[in-house]
Amino acid sequence: MDDLPLSKKKLKEQLKLLDPRNQLALIEDDGEFLRVQFVRKNGEVVIGMYKRWGWALPPKKVGDRLRKLLADPPKRIFR
Repeated sequence: MDDLPLSKKKLKEQLKLLDPRNQLALIEDDGEFLRVQFVRKNGEVVIGMYKRWGWALPPKKVGDRLRKLLADPPKRIFR
């Protein structure tokens, strides 16, 4: 799992190695949404729709901001 996150090119290459009918059919919004299709050994065609909802490792800017927020808890809580 050292290769995560995979680039679009590498993901396409790996899907094509499995079966020529496999495909990365759609990438939208810079990888925000993916449509992947592959064929199982028994001939079933499986189509998956994926939406990114988090990161394995966030961008540095986001990670720094989050660490700063967590390091400085609220001074007062209103009820």
